[in-house]
Amino acid sequence: MHTIEGSKSETKAHTYSWMLGGAINRYNGKEYGTLEWVMYNGGTEKGWHWYDGFGDKRQYNVYGKFIYRLHHDEGSWMGDLDAYADLQVRCIDYRISGLNSSLKDVAQNHLWTFVNPKVGVHYSWWKGSGWLHDVYFSFSTANREPTRADLTDADEGQRPTPETLYDFELGYMLQSQKYNFSVNGYFMYYVNQLVLTGEINDVGAAIMTNAPRSFRTGIELVSSYKPLKWFRWEINGTFSLNKILDYTEYVDDWDNGGQIVNHLGTTNISFSPSIVANNEFVFTPVKNFDISFITKFVSRQYIDNSSRKEYSIDPYCVNNLQLSYTINTKPIPEIGLFFQINNIFNAKYESNAWLYRYYYGGVEQRMDGYYPQAGINFMGGVRLKW
Repeated sequence: MHTIEGSKSETKAHTYSWMLGGAINRYNGKEYGTLEWVMYNGGTEKGWHWYDGFGDKRQYNVYGKFIYRLHHDEGSWMGDLDAYADLQVRCIDYRISGLNSSLKDVAQNHLWTFVNPKVGVHYSWWKGSGWLHDVYFSFSTANREPTRADLTDADEGQRPTPETLYDFELGYMLQSQKYNFSVNGYFMYYVNQLVLTGEINDVGAAIMTNAPRSFRTGIELVSSYKPLKWFRWEINGTFSLNKILDYTEYVDDWDNGGQIVNHLGTTNISFSPSIVANNEFVFTPVKNFDISFITKFVSRQYIDNSSRKEYSIDPYCVNNLQLSYTINTKPIPEIGLFFQINNIFNAKYESNAWLYRYYYGGVEQRMDGYYPQAGINFMGGVRLKW
């Protein structure tokens, strides 16, 4: 990887800088299976080597960044402007060969070239007694290729293609000595987003497929208020909509074989809560000693993309108490002691789950599993920094 940087000052107020760089990476790996033990093995020797798969992934990228700054002297009624433009060109050369654990030939080659631009502008100004205002806007494009498992698990003709993201963001920040506040609005539009739809390959393994159109949009809020030297209040949250447009799901049919296809239209993206919020009260009764009371809330999450309440994780709220004390010494500049009491109200909740749906006897059935989290629990430790 190599980077070249440069800058030039036209005047005291106008400056610009630039950066060029690139990188070459290669991953070469082998996936294999050996049979270590089977009670009734038919005379097969221990350690029998039964499959080999190979993956050779080569990545090449080159990028450039240009930044323009227009600054004014402190006290000027005019603000400061920063504008930038980025461009990355990334090439993926993926070569896969051999067999997988189902003894299926997974040989395939893929060559993808992605162009990822990003532009943005940021404007800040002072107003009143110590109030700093910032406004910014950015637009970017990003691409993500399927993983090796996505490619090898899918049958030929069903292999997913890369997804493309178009991201728009607009934000505002307000800062003073005691108060900080920021709001960020975003709209993320996906083309061919990689999702699990329930579709399977010819040996029954779940595969990632492309949802033609989907989006995530919302508002992020962050606020901090310190009215007293010994007290600070921090709060942040994300409120969002996360949707797949024109979604089609696939459910196994145990009666007739194959899968049943359901066209559901607009649905919620799985494991994407619409609300995530955190609140923290921090007390500092003596120097270097903090007592923090932290509350986290997560709204309902759907386990699959069908948006059915019975296939979801209930909302939950968890409270933690954290004590921390910092000691400064000459041998070790910073020694941090901490003790945490997590889930102090012993809430019963799950944070993750899995689901398998199928039709049997003409009725939809399911197998699922939920991951319950610990009740009240404790943790302590020491952190050393030098």
